[in-house]
Amino acid sequence: MRPWSLVLLILLLVGCSLDALAQSAPLRLDLERQRLALNETLVVRLIADGGLKGEPDLRRLEQDFEVLDRAHAEQMRIINGTISRLRVWTLVLAPRHPGVIEIAPITLGAARTEPRRVEVLEAGARRDAEPGAPPLARIEAEVETAAPYVQQALVYRVAILLRERPLQAALSAPVAEGAIVEPLGEDRSSRAVVDGVEYTRVERRYLLIPQHSGALRVEGPRLDVIFAAAPRPGALYRDFPSLSGFGAGGGERRLVERAETLTLQVRARPDAAAAPWLPASAVRLREDWAETPPRAVVGEPLTRVLTLEAEGASATQLPELELPEVEGAQRYPGRPRVEDGLAAGEVRASARHEIALIPTRPGPLHLPEVRLAWWDLVNDRPREAVIPARTLEVAPAPGTALPSRPASVAVAETVAGDGPVATDEGGQGSAGAGPWPWVALVLGLGWAATLIGLWWRRRAGGEAPVAAPSATVDLGAARTRVEAACRANDPRAARAALLDWGRARWGARAPAGPVELGRRLGRPGLGATLAALERALYAPTGESWDGAGCWARLAPALTDERSESARATPLAPLYPGAG
Repeated sequence: MRPWSLVLLILLLVGCSLDALAQSAPLRLDLERQRLALNETLVVRLIADGGLKGEPDLRRLEQDFEVLDRAHAEQMRIINGTISRLRVWTLVLAPRHPGVIEIAPITLGAARTEPRRVEVLEAGARRDAEPGAPPLARIEAEVETAAPYVQQALVYRVAILLRERPLQAALSAPVAEGAIVEPLGEDRSSRAVVDGVEYTRVERRYLLIPQHSGALRVEGPRLDVIFAAAPRPGALYRDFPSLSGFGAGGGERRLVERAETLTLQVRARPDAAAAPWLPASAVRLREDWAETPPRAVVGEPLTRVLTLEAEGASATQLPELELPEVEGAQRYPGRPRVEDGLAAGEVRASARHEIALIPTRPGPLHLPEVRLAWWDLVNDRPREAVIPARTLEVAPAPGTALPSRPASVAVAETVAGDGPVATDEGGQGSAGAGPWPWVALVLGLGWAATLIGLWWRRRAGGEAPVAAPSATVDLGAARTRVEAACRANDPRAARAALLDWGRARWGARAPAGPVELGRRLGRPGLGATLAALERALYAPTGESWDGAGCWARLAPALTDERSESARATPLAPLYPGAG
């Protein structure tokens, strides 16, 4: 064989070997196509030799493409008795920008792919669309203001327009670093005509609350939609059930549309704004009562309802109401009931506060005004919502006499046929006194006769009670009823038995409620125990009550009081030497 023939044979064998090596590269990337529009997708296959372990590194690929779907499979081939195994990753990619994109090498272990190039056209220049054809899908986004305040609740709206009936449609959420983004309400579907073309329009809304002042970049959501090549009845929707009934079947065409990225300039809280900060377009405070008009009685609960309503604010923004203390009543606020929603396309929130009030003394009960500062977004100024102060007249507890008036108080009486009788400092009327002096004289003589009778009975060795309660109650029996109610875990019966015990112990001077009784007994911690009893009965949300624990703290106090009462000595005679 001639030398040049040998060299030619060697070169031919090397070329064949290189070609075989190229076909059996341990890691390669196959592209579905190399030219597409910005709103289309690209399917690529990453094929690896079965001996390569691990997962491919796609970080460089994701700089220019968004990975919509990813599937992994293993294949086995037998050629001329030789078994080979392959690992295949199928990726569905959506380009992030137009232009010529070079797909950087993808690595898997020590292997890597060759760089590839893809041309991405503008969305309106789809290679298979006829010139001037309207788009199959469009997506738009808007927000109500481009210059909101920090922590202002905004409605971010996304509108999806579909010209044909898709097989599937999926919408991602908007992304905003430094803001709260939450879905708001249900999707709304309608028909719309844009540029003379009829579309099915779906609107989805989000609640957007900036958390910091300054520039806020809101990346628009992505619409991933699949159309059938030839629409057929019986569509299936993944994200838009309101559009059910669209076509399905045949070949598929997948498009990806993105809403415009918006940049908001978030303003800081104004210096004139009060704390807590509540920006809203309208705020209302309302007062209601469980019973109208409210009836106030010592020891009996009445429920006051305060409702806060705010338009242009979410429930998470509503502050707690600062309720002033009420002199002459115990107060038991419940947990507020909060609601969120939409009204006329605007966020609206409300909080209902129920407060149980238990008057502790008869007479006027003054309820101070309730104020809430907020920022008016419509007029851009501070404002206040106010519930005015009011006064209730508290009646004494049933069976309790009204306190008597001091004799020194001058009273203007109205006599039939005459006007009010004016009185001077000595209490003498400038007009005729009428029969009233004689009535007063008779009453005075009656009181004098009563006192003389009492004195005479004492001289004879009898005892007259100084003050008798309106209903006689045995101290020991009342204590037994308190114990039985506590052990039965019945807070209502325990309260009634405690008040009976107080009337048996102190008569007309008995406390009006358990908390006042606890203060009268003066034992540490007893007031808190009896306040828990009241909350279990009257707090709007209710509380669990430990009757056995309550009795364990009450028993020593009631035992000492009973012993003290039993040991009490009778009053000394008014005149010790008499008899």
